[in-house]
Amino acid sequence: MILWNPAIRRKLTLPLPQYTSGHYVLVHGFEFDCKANDYKIVRLAYRKVGDIFIVSPLVEVYSVKTGAWRGIGAPAPLNHIAGYLWRQAFVSGAAHWVAYPSIFRGVESLILSFDMCNEVFHEIMLPVCLAKESPWYMGVVAIEDSLSIVKYDKLLNMHSVWVMKEYCVVESWTKRYNIETEDGLGIMLGVWRNGEMLLTTRNDDLVAYNVRTQESMNLITGGNKNSFFVDTYKESLALLFEGEKMPI
Repeated sequence: MILWNPAIRRKLTLPLPQYTSGHYVLVHGFEFDCKANDYKIVRLAYRKVGDIFIVSPLVEVYSVKTGAWRGIGAPAPLNHIAGYLWRQAFVSGAAHWVAYPSIFRGVESLILSFDMCNEVFHEIMLPVCLAKESPWYMGVVAIEDSLSIVKYDKLLNMHSVWVMKEYCVVESWTKRYNIETEDGLGIMLGVWRNGEMLLTTRNDDLVAYNVRTQESMNLITGGNKNSFFVDTYKESLALLFEGEKMPI
């Protein structure tokens, strides 16, 4: 695994984590710990035994400051994280994923978060109308710095987008958009500052969708919808004293 800062063309090759032998499904989250002034990676390793994934996962955190992986003191979550590429949304100092309980509790889907500063997991409940929906047809995204959930409806060929106006206040979930495109929808990747949404289509194209005009513009044709990824980027001097210079 490599961390890369394109602003100063430096990279850092990470050491191997502790749990590498055996069959694991891996989920990663990466962001900045503002309290420790440190970049961190959280790694959840779900061990596979036969056709079953063991819950809870093995959890490790990598710190750029220390240059090492270590375990966490808090309990690991009793949840599976859903989704093909386990896309995360980083909001309010925490990484978020769509998840579901390992033991049925009357709730099918929820959001699992990992607080990067305190290194603890939390569960965030979804709107009541989404709590019993399949987690495999939902995804998390940050919209205007707010935690948001996208529900994919293949029958209606529509995305519905819900925004949590006040972080961790379940009652503040508000339905914001219904989105349709002529080519059929794949995955919602993110939202630009101008309000346009980046989406994939069933034809594996990347499009920009204008919510106000309900028009879409093709950006990339003939890609792979599962290979597209969007996140925010801000220039910094991170890795100035770690890692190595990349060749021009």
